[in-house]
Amino acid sequence: AASLAEYSADAKSKLSLEDVLCNEDGFDWFANHLVREFSTENILFLLQVMQTKLAIVALLSKRYNVVVSPDSEQDFGVCIKMNQQVMRSVRGNKVMENVEDLAKEIDFIKSHYISDRAIYCVNISHSVRHWTMSQQLQVVPQVSSTSDTATAAREDEVAQIMQALKIFDNALQQTNRLLLTDSFPRFRRSEEYVKLLTIT
Repeated sequence: AASLAEYSADAKSKLSLEDVLCNEDGFDWFANHLVREFSTENILFLLQVMQTKLAIVALLSKRYNVVVSPDSEQDFGVCIKMNQQVMRSVRGNKVMENVEDLAKEIDFIKSHYISDRAIYCVNISHSVRHWTMSQQLQVVPQVSSTSDTATAAREDEVAQIMQALKIFDNALQQTNRLLLTDSFPRFRRSEEYVKLLTIT
């Protein structure tokens, strides 16, 4: 069997962070590496936000008949590709049914990852933290109305939900950059990474 040293010369060119996150074993091994580094908040945050983004896409399609592709940066915003099996197994059967569910999920992410008092506080700049915490989703109670005002209210709701897709994008970019420049280079020197090279 090849040793870690034998792989070290060319391993850096083999797998990207995206490759690792999209591989089920790779995701698990990288997550375990982050546990040892006491920095699991970064991958948990990426996972939570990407799950929320995909749930928003499903909500837009099911409730409003609006189609948004994760490949459309203009509409979807930042997309961190991850293993779909991991995404489904962690989220389970939780479904976002309406804008109220979305507002609760946004508040959950803020309180768990963005707030400077969060238990899994991610390492992002003060300006990004402040801006992200200031973003609010307006949940307007449904009232009886004419068809014109109902249509306008629906369009406004869709616009807000579309904006919610990008609420965490600045924090996503900074967290992903930190993984790329800090934790991932060390993971590339690990036995798990070498093992991953042999199976991909």
